[in-house]
Amino acid sequence: MMRKFVWFLPLLLLEAAACRAQRVPEKLKYELLESILNTLPRPFAYAKRGTDGKYHRLPPMATDTPTVRLLLLDHPYSSDDDYQVVLARDGTYERAQVLQYFSLADVAYMRQQLPASQTFKFEQSKIRQPGVTVLSLDTLTALNQRLGQRAHILMRDSLLQRYGSEQPFFVGGILFSKDHKRALVNVGGDGWETSVYSNTGTGWRREATLYVVEY
Repeated sequence: MMRKFVWFLPLLLLEAAACRAQRVPEKLKYELLESILNTLPRPFAYAKRGTDGKYHRLPPMATDTPTVRLLLLDHPYSSDDDYQVVLARDGTYERAQVLQYFSLADVAYMRQQLPASQTFKFEQSKIRQPGVTVLSLDTLTALNQRLGQRAHILMRDSLLQRYGSEQPFFVGGILFSKDHKRALVNVGGDGWETSVYSNTGTGWRREATLYVVEY
């Protein structure tokens, strides 16, 4: 009897882990992403490709037309800091913040989503917005390592020549309430912010910003 119990124990542990980890429909994450992208200001084409095949920065001109050249990281750097609002303990400021918009049941449900959220990656083929390039974080990391000490100086120019844009942007840490009507999201580029988004029925809108980090 004991042998049989020991044999089944790994299966029971796997089932328990599956119950704790919670996945929400991937479609929801892409719908939220599309709404966020729709609210971004359209950058002007201050860099144009020359006859030599390279992009050259130009001074802003009144005749420039807005274009979207957005480098979206497939997934951001991830640590507990990215989820500190959800992981906050009772009595903390962050805990009070999140409970203004989410119930205790929502927070528990959001914590169950953490494993899936930390490994989720956007795919280029599923982005409907024109001009948005999904940039692999692994590619960006490899580029940093190759450039070494010159990375800070040369990174933007290297991205510009490869993609026609020089500023990576990310949307990550997406966690939904139990009814999927609200979401907690990290959005950023130079710095980042943790915001609450609510589903209006026709899209998502930012309802409040809870946390801001500026670089």
